[in-house]
Amino acid sequence: MKYFKKRTILLLIAVFCTILVAISLWLHLYDFKKWQYFNRYSFENLKSIKKVDQIDPMLVPNFFHYEGQRLACLAKYVQNFDDTKIGWISDIHADKFKRRTVDSGTIYPKRYGEYLNKVFDDLSDEGIYTVISTGDNTNTSGSDYARNIEMIAQEKCMNVIWVKGNHDNSAVMNELGVFGNLQYYFTDQGNVRIIAINNVEPFKDGNKYFGGVDDTQLEWLSSVLKTDKRIIIAMHIPIFPLNLEDVVLDEYAKMENILHDNKNVKMVLSGHFHIPWQKKYNGINYYGEGALSYQGSEGAYAIINLNDFSIDYKFSK
Repeated sequence: MKYFKKRTILLLIAVFCTILVAISLWLHLYDFKKWQYFNRYSFENLKSIKKVDQIDPMLVPNFFHYEGQRLACLAKYVQNFDDTKIGWISDIHADKFKRRTVDSGTIYPKRYGEYLNKVFDDLSDEGIYTVISTGDNTNTSGSDYARNIEMIAQEKCMNVIWVKGNHDNSAVMNELGVFGNLQYYFTDQGNVRIIAINNVEPFKDGNKYFGGVDDTQLEWLSSVLKTDKRIIIAMHIPIFPLNLEDVVLDEYAKMENILHDNKNVKMVLSGHFHIPWQKKYNGINYYGEGALSYQGSEGAYAIINLNDFSIDYKFSK
């Protein structure tokens, strides 16, 4: 009798596993392109990187580490997926501290998990699963907190394009899946190319960060701008002064010349100032996003429409 029960249990387990495999194969065949869209760096992207001879390309494993989580996310994509929009967040400042006072106001680093989960839920409700995060992902370069926010992103099925901020060291970026010494890269989302710029090191002037982009990165940028795709530039520090005066900082003069000469550049996204702003300069739209846990605008995020490149600033409740 015991032997019969054991065989029955084993048979049920085998049937269950077979069903799981069948579902996995069906999902792949049903909408393989949609799944490929959510491989953070697809074969097409890796080939693109090689074409421009990037010295230190960022090699990242597939976005999902576990089969069960991958299947759950695929089911969500099939049910509700809008590839005409992407999300945007900035300055998460994940940390253990309850509050941090900065020139622009107060942020609440310890509440990063609360707001990040809410924002991802809001985006998921609209079928948005690709998000740009424009730097200062952690507050004091804590690798544990980088690991936590990456885990939240995975649990929420979010493909996050992480940009380096002046509060993020190399260890943080490695935890977020951005490997190598250069820590700038691009990824293609359909007919849109998103270029993540590293403009925070080693350009430090005293206690203030104006940032900058060295000649090596500018040469790489010129190469990856040679595409028929429409382009979004994502970086942490804006090219304008804090008062948003209609002048480009000296550190970005060369970069701005490269950008405005390219007609495919649709927008430039930045963080760092902790408040939302926008302006047009030399034919290109520049935008800033508020800090995720900024006092008075907690849960700040934005939705970018990839058809007309308009931005809708929002707050998660």
